Amino acid sequence: PTLVEYLDHPNLWWRTNAQRLLTDRKDADAASLINALMLRNISAEGKIHALWTLQGLNALPDSVIMNAFQDGKSIVRKQAIVLAEERIENSAVLEKILQASSDSDPYVQFQAALTLSTVTNPNDKIFEAQHRVLSDHIHNKWFQRAILLGSSENGIKWFDTFKDFNGEKD
Repeated sequence: PTLVEYLDHPNLWWRTNAQRLLTDRKDADAASLINALMLRNISAEGKIHALWTLQGLNALPDSVIMNAFQDGKSIVRKQAIVLAEERIENSAVLEKILQASSDSDPYVQFQAALTLSTVTNPNDKIFEAQHRVLSDHIHNKWFQRAILLGSSENGIKWFDTFKDFNGEKD
């Protein structure tokens, strides 16, 4: 197997070292091979290593991240959010992150909340997404903290929304 194919090896050691060697070598041909690997039916772990290797090679296009948002495995969708953070100014990428706040997996929702809290000038869509996540996980201290990280930009909205909240569980 080629070094790129080791990104999908069942053993973490092989995946990690393949990723390290590929990024250290900065092989320009590796990006096309990794993109071809991503088109095959590979493991979620293999996809994650492929995504981060492309990122390390500065060869990760928005289209690959957008596809990762649609992956059947939540761990891949969560990594798509992390990789999208530096591209959040792109409205299509931001829209995918907003959609991820409604994901069926709470870990994806949590990552979306963390990522959305980094937006310096949040708009109503971001507030609504964060509100939805917090409402679904109001008694979870980690979700509360994830939302609070960015709440100062919308302090009045948050106060108005929860000023009558009594904190009782249903």
